[in-house]
Amino acid sequence: MFIALKGRYTNKLSIPQPRNISNNNVFPFVFIGYEAYLLSKNLMRPFSRNNLTPDKRIYNYHHSRARRIVERAFGLLTKKFCIFETTMLLSPENAELVTLACYVLHNMLRKREGSVSDIHEELLSLQESEKSNPQEQPIWRRASNAALTISNLFVQYFNSPEGSVPWQNKFAFINEHNI
Repeated sequence: MFIALKGRYTNKLSIPQPRNISNNNVFPFVFIGYEAYLLSKNLMRPFSRNNLTPDKRIYNYHHSRARRIVERAFGLLTKKFCIFETTMLLSPENAELVTLACYVLHNMLRKREGSVSDIHEELLSLQESEKSNPQEQPIWRRASNAALTISNLFVQYFNSPEGSVPWQNKFAFINEHNI
């Protein structure tokens, strides 16, 4: 989390320094957020659905895919441990320990149960519920030039041979006429 302090941001989460992952392009570590969030150097959001270019549509596909994976993983964890259904009344340090303990217990239980089909069925049901509850379009806000540069760097990467996946065009454009 970055905290605004007299016009500056302080890195309270100790986010690692940007790294080189492609053709000498340095990419920062980023959080994945919804359209309602303001684009920043460490928070990427999807592009508005209005007037999307094919390259931005591909980026939105990758962004959405990453966000859904995280949400589904957290949904599975919440289903197993009800402590995540509400605000934890713990200090940040203790909340972190409880969360890490739940991760370990969850992984131990999954390994012991050996039930991959349950996970698959849960993911399919979550996917169906997403289709029935479309989100409203949030208000657009102005982002910094540095944040836009980073966002465009990700757009270029996901559309390059190095950053693309074989199926992205099929899924990025599957609902093109419904949007």
